[in-house]
Amino acid sequence: MKILGYEIERKRVKNINVRIRQDGSVYISAPLNLHEKYIEDFLIKKRDWIEKNVSTFKKFTNAKNNLELYTDTSFILYLGKIYTLRVFQSQKFLININENVVEIHTDKVDKESIKNIVYTKIYYANAKILFKKRMDYYLNLTNNGSIKELRLSVMKTKWGICTPAKRKITLNIELMKKSLTEIDSVIIHEIAHLVHPNHSKDFYLYIDKYFKNYKEINKKLNKIL
Repeated sequence: MKILGYEIERKRVKNINVRIRQDGSVYISAPLNLHEKYIEDFLIKKRDWIEKNVSTFKKFTNAKNNLELYTDTSFILYLGKIYTLRVFQSQKFLININENVVEIHTDKVDKESIKNIVYTKIYYANAKILFKKRMDYYLNLTNNGSIKELRLSVMKTKWGICTPAKRKITLNIELMKKSLTEIDSVIIHEIAHLVHPNHSKDFYLYIDKYFKNYKEINKKLNKIL
């Protein structure tokens, strides 16, 4: 059924749930016996919020895809912001990151070369510094001493991995597209595994002790991976 142009699925749920799919479409589930007028009133009240989030989702998705479809001017995500990417062919290699613009001066301006520069010279190079700094901060905050190894990797399905026995933590370079708060949420998650290897109740209580609003931030983080 449709209400106000939105597709509604009746399910055995207690509340009305709104979710934005990977393609930017809106999925809404509602309790089986809930009156249509109540659903309509809810959607009218939430319409601005839904449209705002769909717009934001599409901007981030386009920014992610634009780098892969690189031409002369594109967009990249960096620390939770969308930057205009400007590429200039030059014999002198240079990268400038300003308020809203990332400039790359390089002799090779094909799609793969630019993508490689973004990942190695912007994401990876800055991740080495930022991730270690934030890791040290939370290790100190939680009195967890130090870890033996911090690795950086590109992963498709995980933001981070902790191997407690080896005191080794691996973080996804793709986190450089996320905000500092989201990066911190992954770091505290992996540090918590040094104390609680499983996702037990104590694990989440441990995180909540040092990082407020973790569940809300983690939910936002995992909408797009």
